[in-house]
Amino acid sequence: MLDEFIVPWFDSRARILVRNGLKPRFKERVMKSIQWLVKYDLIQDEIELIEWDIRKTKIELKRWERNGDLFNKNRLETAVSQQQRLGQALINLENVLNEKHQLKNDLLELINSFRGLDNQILKMKYIDGLTLEVIAYKLQYSPQYIYNRHAEIKRSLKLLENLSGGG
Repeated sequence: MLDEFIVPWFDSRARILVRNGLKPRFKERVMKSIQWLVKYDLIQDEIELIEWDIRKTKIELKRWERNGDLFNKNRLETAVSQQQRLGQALINLENVLNEKHQLKNDLLELINSFRGLDNQILKMKYIDGLTLEVIAYKLQYSPQYIYNRHAEIKRSLKLLENLSGGG
């Protein structure tokens, strides 16, 4: 889905990107960085929504259990039916959550296999939450070099965002 939008868009505007300071050799690196950052963010957002749905379903299930307000206000058959429905929904949500966690772990494993410096900087900064100074130390580069690389990556990503109408 992302490739269908970004790649044709990117190819049609390559001259604009070069004119605006994005070097052609950055195209592939920037595209890969965008793809895995977007995918990681989407999976993380989905996990948070599913966790919220699970909490909400558990609260509603407690209301339908014996001594709950909905249990006492409805017929026994209705309460039992709702308990079964919510119990099954909870099982389904937990299965989906487990699948999303596995997908996230698989993506992290893939991201960890990327060897490019830009990918390592982005992963350490935005997924691991490290500062640029710590990243420089871990990658054995000077802090200034890492600052400059990060700034160049951000400029490239911002340029792509602006040209796509997102900024």
